[in-house]
Amino acid sequence: MVNFRTMQKVYFLSDVHLGAEPPAKEQQRVERLLAFLDRIQEDARALYLVGDLFDYWFEYRRAIPRTELRVLFKLHDLVQSGIAVHYFTGNHDLWLGDYLAEQVGFQLLRRPKVVAENGLRLYLAHGDGLIARDRRIRWLNRLFQNRVCIFLYRLLHPDVGLALMRWVARRSRQRGENPFDREYREFARRQLRQGVDAVVLGHTHKPLFERLDSKYYINLGDWIVHYTYLELEGRTLSLKIWPSEQLYRPRASKLPEASSVKT
Repeated sequence: MVNFRTMQKVYFLSDVHLGAEPPAKEQQRVERLLAFLDRIQEDARALYLVGDLFDYWFEYRRAIPRTELRVLFKLHDLVQSGIAVHYFTGNHDLWLGDYLAEQVGFQLLRRPKVVAENGLRLYLAHGDGLIARDRRIRWLNRLFQNRVCIFLYRLLHPDVGLALMRWVARRSRQRGENPFDREYREFARRQLRQGVDAVVLGHTHKPLFERLDSKYYINLGDWIVHYTYLELEGRTLSLKIWPSEQLYRPRASKLPEASSVKT
């Protein structure tokens, strides 16, 4: 029986990239993620997956990528226990169809959105294609979302199509961390001027908790290197590391604020 009075926290994470690592390391990452999901089931009201849960994803009409089913089972368990799981598509999972919404219970979001949680207005987006220099990503996003392109890609046998997508995803990750920190900061500043309390993005794989004009720009980091996530309890936002649950503090911080704030 779920005690809804204890379900008060809201959690956010991004860039897990399931399927990205060799089997031994991938197994460790999956176990770490499952332990995190077990933990938040105790007190979560909602979980926001802010893009790139999978390293690649494409839904054929009767086939999906081979992935770690235990993660999907656990996420479905969270939904069944009364926790809302919101899924923002990222640049590695643009070709998300309705399978995960129907079978797992995700609430799919394909565009940036301002959400209200605990009296705070949060601008949420994966982050791909938001800044001026992301012309290549915007072009690829339009290409990948084109119905003709999707139809043609489905003509490939799944073993070929999914292998090709895995290769493309690997090449994308090999580009390294996104270098355009200043542009993302300015984008966040523009959104904050529109009246939101915080801008929360993923995509760059760089954890960040920064005060801008008395409000906050937060990047969720990733679950490949940093294992960071955002926790909202009451009106307090905290960027933390799993499994220690300690606050994330950059090794060479130039940030004026700690990684936790009560608004």
